[in-house]
Amino acid sequence: IFGLFIKLSVASGVMLCLELWYQKIVVLMAVKLKDTDVAVDSFSICLNINSWEMAIPLGSLVSNSVRFANELGAGRPREAKFAVAVSIITSTVIGMDLLILILAIRSDFATVFTN
Repeated sequence: IFGLFIKLSVASGVMLCLELWYQKIVVLMAVKLKDTDVAVDSFSICLNINSWEMAIPLGSLVSNSVRFANELGAGRPREAKFAVAVSIITSTVIGMDLLILILAIRSDFATVFTN
């Protein structure tokens, strides 16, 4: 089981490194564009949205994992199962709320980042 854990960990680490390297390469390539200010500004907005998009679910994942582990560690498998169910329902509700919000303001979404 430890070998599987290492295999998944290395794959995840490589994936994160490739994502960061890709973003840095795109910034370096933006210098070749005609209007570099617009290119770099729009890419900065994209990275900012991407950061929020990752930070919020990651925080939720960590807190849910801790709660689940605490319930299992206390010898309460029923409560652990309930914690997982609550986590899934909460994630689904938040995802649907954000989907509806983005669909409702899709034509005005870009104006938040422009003059």
